[in-house]
Amino acid sequence: MNRYEKVSIIIDADKKDYESLDEFKKISNFLEEYEFNDKQTFSMEIFWYPTYNLLNNEFSFENMISEQKNNKIPYQEYLTESQIKSLSYYDYGGEKIYRLAIQRQEILDWDCINPENLELITKELINYLDQNNLTEFHNETLDELRKLNELSLFCKMIKCEIILFEDI
Repeated sequence: MNRYEKVSIIIDADKKDYESLDEFKKISNFLEEYEFNDKQTFSMEIFWYPTYNLLNNEFSFENMISEQKNNKIPYQEYLTESQIKSLSYYDYGGEKIYRLAIQRQEILDWDCINPENLELITKELINYLDQNNLTEFHNETLDELRKLNELSLFCKMIKCEIILFEDI
């Protein structure tokens, strides 16, 4: 278990375009200023384990692939088939692999997250975890997931992607 490594979750928009909005003021208490890709923006950090580990999953209908080890909860435990199919995917030799974050270009050191994906996964994972406790860091993980859900709603409203950058 690694409770030291963190992942940065970054709003992919210049702060001058959104920081005066009332909706931003509601989430600004858990965000920090951040410079990324020549933009002044805001970000938050989440722990690699278990929060990012839970979110960083993938699913394939063709081969029924889903990560279930290393304290991962398979998508089909808390998402319906249509919800899984609404997620972003990458094509792996003709097979659709659904997941939260997609790397847009191989040369990038970060992944892009559609805020609708993050909203759906965090909302349903929170509902699942409200009924099923994690063995460790349950309350802390729920807190991070709730903040991520709020951030996703905000990014959806301002129509911007979220960048996931592994600071490890």
